[in-house]
Amino acid sequence: MGQAEVFSEAGIFIGIAPAVRWEVQKHNPIIEKTVKGLYWEHYNDILGNKVNWEITWLRGLTEKAINILSQLHVKRIGNAFVYAYRRTDDDPISSIWLLEFYGIHLVNVITRPK
Repeated sequence: MGQAEVFSEAGIFIGIAPAVRWEVQKHNPIIEKTVKGLYWEHYNDILGNKVNWEITWLRGLTEKAINILSQLHVKRIGNAFVYAYRRTDDDPISSIWLLEFYGIHLVNVITRPK
C-alpha cells in the first residue's frame, strides 16, 4: 500500500490518499474469473474461451452509466462486493457487468463473441 495524489474531475489537486497499486496483468485475469463464475451462477452456462473481454477501470459513474445501470440486475454480497449484470437476448454470451469492490474500486466488463 502506498500513497497517491488525488485530483478532482476538473484536475484540481485535492490531496494525498492511501492507494493500492493493481497490476493489469494480475487484475484482469481475476476479473475474468470472477465474471465467469458469476455468469455460471446466473445463467448456468460457461463463457469459457468463447468471448472477447473488454475490462475498464472506472473512477465513478457517468450519467450514461447510471441510466444503463437502471436496466441491469443488481446483487450484493455482504459489504464488500456489489455487482450489476445483464446479457443480451439475441446473443447470450454478449453481456455487461459492473463490479464494485469495497465501495471504492469500480470495474466495467463487456463480453462479446469472438
